[in-house]
Amino acid sequence: CSIGYTAVTSTDFQVSLITPTASPAAIGNVGDDCTMDYIVIAGGGATATDNSNSDRFCGSLLIYSSSPATITTERTVLTNKMPFVVGVNFDGTELDENSPAGTEWSKGF
Repeated sequence: CSIGYTAVTSTDFQVSLITPTASPAAIGNVGDDCTMDYIVIAGGGATATDNSNSDRFCGSLLIYSSSPATITTERTVLTNKMPFVVGVNFDGTELDENSPAGTEWSKGF
């Protein structure tokens, strides 16, 4: 038994991850690279049983791997860890603007 999670459109998932430029291309990240705001899908990955699956997902794309770094479309994240739960971790370090520091993807999900 497994479940899959996916964003409906390419702008429906934007959870943290600061980009290095003020006008960035969409990016996503997984695992320990998600340190500020992220969602938790226990054991999420390309397949429900993959040993390299992650728990944390962030950025402007819901993806299951940040390799290659050129992924530009949403992916379906699968898991077989029960109970099926999506956790949320938000902190207080929001940028919420374009600035020399970059752009933070913080629309939500």
